[in-house]
Amino acid sequence: MKNMDELVESSETPVEGLFELGKMQKMTEDVNEITRKIEALAEPKYQKEHEVYLEKVREEQKKYVDACREQALLKMRNLTANR
Repeated sequence: MKNMDELVESSETPVEGLFELGKMQKMTEDVNEITRKIEALAEPKYQKEHEVYLEKVREEQKKYVDACREQALLKMRNLTANR
């Protein structure tokens, strides 16, 4: 019963005073700050190093694909030249 009384009391409490005192603004800022901290935890700690690593992998893959393509073109040229 006590919780019901508190619920009724809180629903009857005007919130305008909280807005006037800036408490709602402060609470919103606190929630936003906590959200930023949580989002930062989801980012890799070594973001820059990871990006550099991925770029090197992309470059190596591109070199390999280009080499395979060049090799395939040479084989095709040799086949057509031998006809």
